[in-house]
Amino acid sequence: MINSYWDILSILTVALLIIYWKGKNAVWGGLAIGFVIALIVAFFSHQIGWIYLLRGASLGAVIGFLTKVLGRIANILKNEHEEN
Repeated sequence: MINSYWDILSILTVALLIIYWKGKNAVWGGLAIGFVIALIVAFFSHQIGWIYLLRGASLGAVIGFLTKVLGRIANILKNEHEEN
């Protein structure tokens, strides 16, 4: 049973990583950056734990996906603007 929004975010992250498995893209880049930022924050806050690192990585992957979606929307709007 899903207990919190972190569970939903984790499921979404796993699904995104499976969908965007091949090649370099914003989802995997966001995952890596989120993990590194979470590692730095955990180090300075003296609360190093896997759950914090995984949450940071999940947030990074979802932000990377949103960046990818916004880029596609921008390209669509740009192409529509050029046609008119």
